[in-house]
Amino acid sequence: MDFLQEIPEETFRDILLRVPYKSQSKIKQLLEPAKEIMECSQFYQDRAKFGLLKQYICVLKPGSISIYDPIDQTCVQIAPLPKGFQTSPSTQTVSVNHKIVLLWLEHNHDSDSRRILIYDLLTSTWKQGAKMPTPTSYFTSFTCCPSPQGSIYIAEGEPMYGIDKLRGAAVYKVDKDMWELLPKMQEGIRMSKSVFIEGMFYVIDLSNHRIQRFNPNTKVWTTIENISEGVEYVNVLYAFGRLIATTLSKIYEYDWEENVWKELETLAQHLWFAHATVWCDRIFFMRRNNLSGPPVFYMYKPGAALSDRWISVAKPKKFKENKVKCITTIEI
Repeated sequence: MDFLQEIPEETFRDILLRVPYKSQSKIKQLLEPAKEIMECSQFYQDRAKFGLLKQYICVLKPGSISIYDPIDQTCVQIAPLPKGFQTSPSTQTVSVNHKIVLLWLEHNHDSDSRRILIYDLLTSTWKQGAKMPTPTSYFTSFTCCPSPQGSIYIAEGEPMYGIDKLRGAAVYKVDKDMWELLPKMQEGIRMSKSVFIEGMFYVIDLSNHRIQRFNPNTKVWTTIENISEGVEYVNVLYAFGRLIATTLSKIYEYDWEENVWKELETLAQHLWFAHATVWCDRIFFMRRNNLSGPPVFYMYKPGAALSDRWISVAKPKKFKENKVKCITTIEI
């Protein structure tokens, strides 16, 4: 288009930096020069540098991923999964920079599904990542979380019948598409959650109520024991400088000094199959009122006044799929 020749290159780029993600695909279709600029990693880095990124909720469904905007309550499918990839009960989704990473790390007698699938939000393309070099024979679930440096830390769990609890761990460096096996944990885990806090990888075992902490600098694991036995956690998140856990009916905060979970909130209704992620200054919950009911969305702000602590969010427009696998927050 001729008018673009009259706009200085720096001005044109400055304008593009301010285009919201949901409008970028249309701009790229119309303007080839814009496509070249907007599909570069430096474009994303500059948007982050100038505070122009916006947070969305990434929703993984059986055959696709969508982004949900809690502000305008729209949910738009952005990518169907490539042929040959189907979600499973243990499929997990992690957001790293401008990429959405899907992880299948099951390894059992019938199949070997240790696969990584990466969706680049800038180029709208899928890429299969390097296969995980598992250090053990069989495992059926795992926990993972991203680090601020753009890697994904993983711990094995839930071994098959007759096999001792596993202690394996690894880190996947997304930009380099490279795996590194970590020293084994001090003890095996079963049902577990993980978070990254102040440069360290924390694995919270939901079966024996212990926390194992890995220091990437020293390559050493340490164990914190005896944390509130009897609490059946559904989600564990690190939000606003707090380690938060939810059960079917309560919300807890971990007290590091007393080494105990302290109750923050008792819920009027159970959080059936609740999904949770940290979004802006709140925790975003996707839950059901009962086993077969449609999803209900809430946002929770720990420590806020009662009138502002819980916010009910309307069901997004055209949101018909109830079989949500998992959610995570993306910033793009």
